[in-house]
Amino acid sequence: RQPFFPGVEDLLRRLHGRWRLAVASGSDRAVVEAVLQLRGLRRFFDVVLARDSVTRGKPAPDIFLEAARQLGVAPADCWVIEDSKPGIEAAQAAGMRVIAFAGTHPPEELAGATCVVRSHQAIGAILDP
Repeated sequence: RQPFFPGVEDLLRRLHGRWRLAVASGSDRAVVEAVLQLRGLRRFFDVVLARDSVTRGKPAPDIFLEAARQLGVAPADCWVIEDSKPGIEAAQAAGMRVIAFAGTHPPEELAGATCVVRSHQAIGAILDP
């Protein structure tokens, strides 16, 4: 499985500076950091959280709430980009809006998200119209 969807670097470049950005992953910290460094993407993120950052993982909202806290942003002002059902549930439980990226699951399995997209261009159109 690809760790990033096509066009992610272009999207991050576009959003960086306009939004404060965080990674809130259910993976191990070493994996998250290695993947971010692999593509040189770490520079775009103000906060990077992994499984060990919180006691309860997704679908509990803890990791997203901690990301918002560290960013200094109210949960209601956050957008989460997710590709998993537990992640969508966690973001909703945190009171955040969710853009579901239909890359690993078909769109019908991502119901409940604020919106479902299939490309980085669609994410950009939502977050940077």
